[in-house]
Amino acid sequence: MSRIFAAIADRLARFGSRTNPVWRESTPEEVAYWEGVIRARATEGILTPPQQDHSWVREQFDPALPAHEIIRLLDVGSGPFSTLGVATADSRTEIVATDALADIYNRLLDQVGLLAYPRIRPVKAEELSRVFGLDSFHLVQCANALDHCEEPAKVFAEMVAVCRPGGFVRIVSFENEGQVQGYQGLHHWNLRADDAGLWLSDRESRNTNLFAPFRKTMTFRWQHLEEGKRYGRPVFEAVVHKRRAA
Repeated sequence: MSRIFAAIADRLARFGSRTNPVWRESTPEEVAYWEGVIRARATEGILTPPQQDHSWVREQFDPALPAHEIIRLLDVGSGPFSTLGVATADSRTEIVATDALADIYNRLLDQVGLLAYPRIRPVKAEELSRVFGLDSFHLVQCANALDHCEEPAKVFAEMVAVCRPGGFVRIVSFENEGQVQGYQGLHHWNLRADDAGLWLSDRESRNTNLFAPFRKTMTFRWQHLEEGKRYGRPVFEAVVHKRRAA
């Protein structure tokens, strides 16, 4: 474990002033959690990632994409395993997974021999447009990670920026996780959704509707997911559709 913590220190040193002290202090706990998951997956012999069908992105994109066009999907704050899985060989789909701690996760995957899993790109969620440029992906997803970010409002805006007009930004999250976790570790924010939009709040109960600045250019829908029943607490999905310019 000491080598892993040395790697954490090295990675955070490269982030430098771009990373706040609270986030830096919480990352060893996050890495320790994922190291346990990675080693368990190797022990259980889960040596290949699951394939997923992403045809709905092609079909629901506005306008619908032709079969020959490659669809590009971005998973933001993926951890070592993207919830988007891997695409089927004939789907013409490119999946890019990013995480600020990707270098550490990739090293752990190598150590335990999980070589078939795609490697994660080391990109801070607050810097997506700098790395990928504007209008780059048909789907931009963040699953159980937006409330772990240093600046969730900026991250959401960055996700919108790298999403192509006609595409989708999808957030999946536990409801009010900061409050549930006592604002410990990386859980310093709360997220919830209602018909008015996607709400971000902190321990001081200051609320911001992340969808509000984009109301004129995007449509919004949300729902609670059945997945929440497994965890005994609400899990929601919020999807915004980035409309094409008139």
